[in-house]
Amino acid sequence: LSHSRAHSEFLCKCKAPRATGRPTMPLLVVLALLAATSPHVSATRIEVTPDDSSTSSWLRRLSGLTQRVGESLSTARGLANAREIERSDSSGPSAPTMPLAPRSACCEGARETAACSVDSTGSLKSIVDSKIVWLVRHGMAVHNVEEDFARRKAAIEAEEAGCDPSSEEFRERIEAARQAALLNDEYYDAPLSAEGEAQAKAAQELLRSQSLLLPTRVLTSPLQRALQTTTFMFPGSSGVHIRECLRERRTGRPCDERQPAAAIRRRASFAFMSSLNLAALEGSGPGPGETNPSLRERTAQIIEEVFDFDDKSICIVSHKACLRELERGLLGRPNATEFRNCEVRAYELAVLADGQLLATLLFAGDDPAGPGCCP
Repeated sequence: LSHSRAHSEFLCKCKAPRATGRPTMPLLVVLALLAATSPHVSATRIEVTPDDSSTSSWLRRLSGLTQRVGESLSTARGLANAREIERSDSSGPSAPTMPLAPRSACCEGARETAACSVDSTGSLKSIVDSKIVWLVRHGMAVHNVEEDFARRKAAIEAEEAGCDPSSEEFRERIEAARQAALLNDEYYDAPLSAEGEAQAKAAQELLRSQSLLLPTRVLTSPLQRALQTTTFMFPGSSGVHIRECLRERRTGRPCDERQPAAAIRRRASFAFMSSLNLAALEGSGPGPGETNPSLRERTAQIIEEVFDFDDKSICIVSHKACLRELERGLLGRPNATEFRNCEVRAYELAVLADGQLLATLLFAGDDPAGPGCCP
């Protein structure tokens, strides 16, 4: 039995004995009721692992258990909702339920462990699969360095010209300077800077220091800065796959255009990565001028693929705009801040029996309360 405020989750597991499992059922009902009405818990899971001789019997018992828990929660739902409303002004819901794109194999390979989720409204839902998903933005690239320099220089010049730093003109001058810097053809598929390489190595150490399940598979953008970040974080890993849908928004700028698949394969440092179908996708998809709604739809595709793998922990290495649209869209965090270079965040994603996706933030490197805290 564990109750973690940092993960905003209440988890109860038990091994069902052959003949003495019945007394544990009332205990689970009490624990579920307690967890659902706690002001510190946004998600509750009950996991019952039956032994080989009583699998079917215990699944039937669990079905009855979930029904009784649902009935018991109806009397406490008003209290749970009141506490949720009280918390919403300051933090909002921490484990939103979002629709998952339809998948014919959504329930294939579901765990033998029967699991249930009680959301903040007191609704009891069955979990058919769950993953730990790590999100990482690439390290600082050479065009990011130039971009920052252009911003600072434009700000100084604007102040010298008498522009109010809070004015629209001031912001427009800085944005124009930033955009101009990114149009330099020298930054075509820009590589990491020296600082970016150091950031990627530090991100590897940060990942290893966490108590969460480490990723055994990696999905990365085909742009050079993301591939290099992946190389530093997961050197020689056999489970790295390059995915076109994770590339940066198609802005038309040189820095956001990738090299051909053949050129990527020729790079010895990227030889351990799988680039299946990358060449076939060249020239497909949205062209320059891709909108944010289109980008949000594109990045959501990767979560469907995440659940096609058997791995229980997967890392996604991508870009600021892609990760922003993924978090604010499918993962249900509309106010999520944009990723800094090489920032790391982790989610638990659970597919419910009704096809919904439950996303719970487990780790956020930019949390002011410190790493590992869930806002």
